[in-house]
Amino acid sequence: MAASGIRWTALIVAVVFSCAPTRPQTAGAPGHMPADSLAALLRQTPAGGGPITVSNQQIDGGLNVGEETGTLDASTTIRLDHCHFTEHVRLSGCHFHGSLTLTQCTFDKGLDLSESTVDGDFTLREPVIAWPRAKPRALDLSGLHVGDELFIGRPRIDGGIDAVGVSTERLNVILTGASVDEVNFSGLTANSASFRSAALGTLDVPLLALNNATLKNALSARNLRCRILRMISASVGDLTQFDNVRIEDELDLSGATLHAFRFSPAATNRTTSAWPGLIRLDGMTFTDSVVTLPKSAPRPEDYTEIHGVGDSLLFLRHAEYSQSAYESLQGELLRRGQVPQADAVFLAMHHANREQQWTASPRTWPWGLFDSFQEYVLGYGRSPVAPGIWSALFVLLGWFAFRNRTNMIEVEDSGKPPGFSAAWYSLEMFLPVVDLGMAKAWRPSTRLLQTYARVHQIAGWVLVPVALAAITGAVR
Repeated sequence: MAASGIRWTALIVAVVFSCAPTRPQTAGAPGHMPADSLAALLRQTPAGGGPITVSNQQIDGGLNVGEETGTLDASTTIRLDHCHFTEHVRLSGCHFHGSLTLTQCTFDKGLDLSESTVDGDFTLREPVIAWPRAKPRALDLSGLHVGDELFIGRPRIDGGIDAVGVSTERLNVILTGASVDEVNFSGLTANSASFRSAALGTLDVPLLALNNATLKNALSARNLRCRILRMISASVGDLTQFDNVRIEDELDLSGATLHAFRFSPAATNRTTSAWPGLIRLDGMTFTDSVVTLPKSAPRPEDYTEIHGVGDSLLFLRHAEYSQSAYESLQGELLRRGQVPQADAVFLAMHHANREQQWTASPRTWPWGLFDSFQEYVLGYGRSPVAPGIWSALFVLLGWFAFRNRTNMIEVEDSGKPPGFSAAWYSLEMFLPVVDLGMAKAWRPSTRLLQTYARVHQIAGWVLVPVALAAITGAVR
């Protein structure tokens, strides 16, 4: 009887407030309110279009407004302030035509807003949410659509945030001090998203997931510390910025398509690497990148050799091998006209790939050998030094091989042959499409020397065009 009396009293109060033409609908005095009375209040449309405000109330009983109970179609702004929900709150599949603001509310058994729509802003400020083990997540926002800004500020959640498939104009999340086990915004669709902490300190979140997220403009993470950050197959149209971010264990950007990428790892002591323990970039592409290690971070001995590429190349070298990421950095440098730096990235890419092939399997060793041949003999067609040195060595070797006049015979019908010169003969045999008159008039008399002459010619057909291509820049 007492509970029934409380219920009817709350309902009468709601009706009285609804009759006021301009006053917003409120329930502000500290006390208790049955969950079904709150549901009835939220369904009403206040006269004059004012907001519905409920503050300092303990909501007794489960608030279940979902598909099987009739979804909520709220036509005005709703504000819940310092309310304590003792049972599970389910507002899935609801439509809030105005804004929804939950300020410093406590949810003892979870909050579910999955598949709901908020036409205005949705603000979840300093919530305290417990995780009943019977529920999959303490806070379920999967499939939520917010017309303007989705703001989650300083949550304290016993469990994780399940926000798969959220769509919003802007996402703004403020984390602090190991208050959430997992933040999963996989499949996010937004113009911009921001994850930040007031200052870098203790762990803010073990896992931040943005897999398959699509951001039209910008994504930023600032002053954040997490164990794992995953953005597998994410797409960001403009700026992706990780500023003063400490990622302990894993950064996974596999398949991500980024435009401008900025990464500034948080400073560490000199004995600790600023990089995440594992970096995956397989299939990642970007147009422009700036990676800046803190001054205190250790750098390799060959750092001066890659001056001008900066820490972006160190970032790629520390990561698991990704050809797409190396090619993105190389293309960026070529667009800027920084050819030597682009060549340094090209060489680093092949070294990383070759190291992977040596350790992967004996079946990949031939490819490693072929790549070594391309670098140390052909210079990858980018530098004339290696093919030039080998060309000179072949000419000198031919001079030595053809030095004995008795091993050479005159070619029939050659007319009056010029006097034999081993140096000129070696040079003419080596240079393609060059006629000095010596090779037409003389040929080796022994089978061994004839075989070497063919090898000599083939080497010239390989090395000379490669050297010319490197000089003219045709390969680039």
